[in-house]
Amino acid sequence: MMTIASGTLPLALFHPSGYATLIGRLALPALVAQAIAPPAAAALLEGIGGGSRIVTILLALAVSNLGLILMLPVRSRGTAPTT
Repeated sequence: MMTIASGTLPLALFHPSGYATLIGRLALPALVAQAIAPPAAAALLEGIGGGSRIVTILLALAVSNLGLILMLPVRSRGTAPTT
């Protein structure tokens, strides 16, 4: 369901002429994160080891991610979709 929505929702909200560019811009952060995650995790584990420190770092990243998600409605207020 999520893959269908991520492909069709931008098409329904925005003009079809810029669809490919919009989909690329939406996919870029996720693709970059997926590419960087394995070497970053390996470097992090090699540098500080396992245990409670890694859990603390992952918890901090999760909390910052939650904060960014909660900021989305504030940032998008006042921007109307173009038709």
